[in-house]
Amino acid sequence: MEKELRFSYDQEGDILEIFKGKPKEAISKDVGDDIWIKVDPKTEEILGFTILGFTKRFSQKGLLKKIPVMAEFVAD
Repeated sequence: MEKELRFSYDQEGDILEIFKGKPKEAISKDVGDDIWIKVDPKTEEILGFTILGFTKRFSQKGLLKKIPVMAEFVAD
């Protein structure tokens, strides 16, 4: 089943959250470098991720950073 990506950005906290599908219960797991994955506690499916210090991390022009998350994109 395909799911939409949902984005949320907290400017005050400088936190970017990206989730697939509708919000649901999840647990957070630290994967390092201020990146957390959100995982379904029953199925262990990755539901999304959170990046702390988003603009500080990605605001430098030409800066390319990797995050430890694999993705597959499908167009409608």
